[in-house]
Amino acid sequence: MRERDRTPTGYGNLGHAPSLRTLHAQGRLAAAYPAVRGLLADAAGDELDFAGRVLAPLDPDEVLAHHPDTPTVRVAVTGRGTVGELVPALTGQLARHGILARIRVCGTGGHLGELADPRSPLYAHAPDVTLCVLDPLTVWDKVTAPWQPIEVSVAAERQRRLLGELAEAHAAYAPAGATLVLNTVPLLHRFTHQLTSLTQRAELGGLWRQFNADLLYMTDPSAGLAVLDLEPVTSAGVRADAPRTGAYADAHCTTELLAGYAREAAHLIRGLRGAAKKCLVLDLDGTRTLRGAAFRAFQRTVGQLASQGVLLAVCSRNDPEDVARTLAGHPEFPLSADHFATVVADWGSRAEGVRTVAARLGIAPEAVVFADNTPFERETVRAEEPDAVVVPLGGEPALHVERLLADGWFDTPALPDEERRAPAGPWAHPVGGGR
Repeated sequence: MRERDRTPTGYGNLGHAPSLRTLHAQGRLAAAYPAVRGLLADAAGDELDFAGRVLAPLDPDEVLAHHPDTPTVRVAVTGRGTVGELVPALTGQLARHGILARIRVCGTGGHLGELADPRSPLYAHAPDVTLCVLDPLTVWDKVTAPWQPIEVSVAAERQRRLLGELAEAHAAYAPAGATLVLNTVPLLHRFTHQLTSLTQRAELGGLWRQFNADLLYMTDPSAGLAVLDLEPVTSAGVRADAPRTGAYADAHCTTELLAGYAREAAHLIRGLRGAAKKCLVLDLDGTRTLRGAAFRAFQRTVGQLASQGVLLAVCSRNDPEDVARTLAGHPEFPLSADHFATVVADWGSRAEGVRTVAARLGIAPEAVVFADNTPFERETVRAEEPDAVVVPLGGEPALHVERLLADGWFDTPALPDEERRAPAGPWAHPVGGGR
């Protein structure tokens, strides 16, 4: 590998990468765009929000003039209300994955007409992906008071059928291979609690969940239709609706909801591009401690990934005999030597180990995810093998699962049937408990 590829951020011949704020202040974001992925690798919160806002106005053509091989995706965004605030969030998330976004906001307030009209600006943009954002007030603008749960269900079903028709139109009018993305719709407190009867409230909840389930079942990657499930986002404590901006600016989604949506959409787009990672490399040091229950939960999650075709590997700075004994001598732990495609145990660097794993498995280092809880080891891999993904597990094993899954590195539109059948054996036990 060339020396320019060994820099910590992929900054290449320009030397050690300055911060994103410095590049922005110096007007060098376009020239230094390959560095952005590394600079945003662990970005979150305000840092990621800032990144999205300075990257969104960046001219993609200027970036491509400097770096013509930069992966690029054309995205159209449309919605029932104002959805422009999604642009910086999505731009930042895609930049974290090394993808340059050409985003056009279309049909605000008139998304149905945009999707149905082959001559609309949406189709003129020739999108690879169209995000049709269904905000929390979707369906409710078709419901008049006084109402009963069944009337809401009827309005929701009409909306779902209309979305199905628009998906067919998108498949006909968008470029070949383009994907329309819908999403589930959160059920708001302000609507459920208009019902004073607990029985009717429960009925509304059941009918609404059926509406969302029917939306999810519409997912068909082969037909260019995907549906994002926003329940994991809202269940993590993100408020869905913004009453004041909804009332005064027709912007019904909170910034936090759009940030969560953007994260999930970026994972989907990466998967649609065929960029799902293939191998998870672990160092299982520390799994034989008093915090073994947390490590067992992590290992069961790793096993679940493996049951869907993700290759597992060990990279450990230990004697091979010690590693072999560790993998073979603890039957109470879910993972054993048989579950790993390869084991690298020596006293070389973790970066060398990642390269060895990739070479043995016949894959590129960029298809590898290295997950580790040691900052030094992570930085070594980032510095010496920047194409590999590095996941910081941190020091608390109870959070390892959350951190490993946060960026959906192994997400793909669909799996072959044979990989969807979870194997018997080590994984045939309750997800939340022991054997």
